[in-house]
Amino acid sequence: MMNTTHSALRPRLPDLVGRLLWTFIGAGAALATVSSVGIFLIPAVVGVAVWLWGRTDPRQRLGFVAGVGLVILGIGIANLGVNPCPEAGTGTGSEVGGCGGTNPRPWLGTGILILTDSLGLSRLPFPRPGPTSHDPPTLGS
Repeated sequence: MMNTTHSALRPRLPDLVGRLLWTFIGAGAALATVSSVGIFLIPAVVGVAVWLWGRTDPRQRLGFVAGVGLVILGIGIANLGVNPCPEAGTGTGSEVGGCGGTNPRPWLGTGILILTDSLGLSRLPFPRPGPTSHDPPTLGS
């Protein structure tokens, strides 16, 4: 009888493919939390994440963090032309033009920080999953 481990039954995805799929999952999860169509994204995001979990290693799963960072950065970029209103009591009342919207600077900074962190963490050494034995250790060996 041949001893096959559970991980041997699931082939590993190539590094770039696994990382990109996790990036899409992270972006989908972030969109699910900030958009009105998020309720429709959640089942797909969870389903693909469960399917991918055993087929990728921890370094590839850091793509999830990069996907969240891309969405946050995208929100900041989308708001670049916005002129946010001053806080109550700080305006002079002589502002020209309209104001409103979200200040893009916190979104841009947070998105860049999350992206650089995920890229930096992916350079750290992670243990590679390998074949494991399910036999318990014996005394004296």
